[in-house]
Amino acid sequence: MKSFFKSFFASLLALIIFFALIFLLFFGVAGAFLASEKVSVEGKSVLVIDLSKGYNDRTMEDPIAEITGDDLQPDLNTAIKLIEKASKDSSIRGVYILSKDNANGFAGSSELRKALISFKTSGKFIIGYGDYISQKAYYVASVANKVYCHPKGMFEWQGMSVEYTFFKNLIDKLEIKPQIFYAGKFKSATEPFRTTSMSEANKEQTSVWLNDIYDEMIEVIASSRNKSIDSLKSYANRFTLDKPE
Repeated sequence: MKSFFKSFFASLLALIIFFALIFLLFFGVAGAFLASEKVSVEGKSVLVIDLSKGYNDRTMEDPIAEITGDDLQPDLNTAIKLIEKASKDSSIRGVYILSKDNANGFAGSSELRKALISFKTSGKFIIGYGDYISQKAYYVASVANKVYCHPKGMFEWQGMSVEYTFFKNLIDKLEIKPQIFYAGKFKSATEPFRTTSMSEANKEQTSVWLNDIYDEMIEVIASSRNKSIDSLKSYANRFTLDKPE
């Protein structure tokens, strides 16, 4: 019996190693095949930028996508270089921005926006479109020559806010005593675990960085669309912009 189990597990191990090698060989062949594929850009092409997909700081590896042939999402630096290259490529006529959602942060969105402004100096067109257009998507799309929204869609323009979740009451009910260390009144990372609401210091610092982002967004959009800063802020404060018309 002991000999049987010894032979059984030896055979099982051999099978596992065999299939692992086959699996690695398959990935290697598929990767080499895809790497040898050359991408050609046809004349009168348009570069599509889908804001609903996040452009991360670095490229995320996806072996499955490489095998299936699905498009890999470029990182932010690569996306900016592609926009720059498209401005000089005679095969590219313009840029089409899918402007429904924007999965990118404001820092990344700002870099994309700057790259698109530079692209416009080539004299090529930029068009933005969304079934509905979110505020952060419009922040990028506002550089376009024309921005279109579906007639039955929605346009989001409502300013900015921040919400935090606090766990202090839950921790107290569970009789948990967390060991928290912080120094200075503006160290707010641990506030959700030691208070039930935002401290005045946290409100102050949050207001500063949030208003900085908001003011920058308003200023660049006002400049791109030839609107006054006061009118854009007024529209947001009164929530008067929500439909395409």
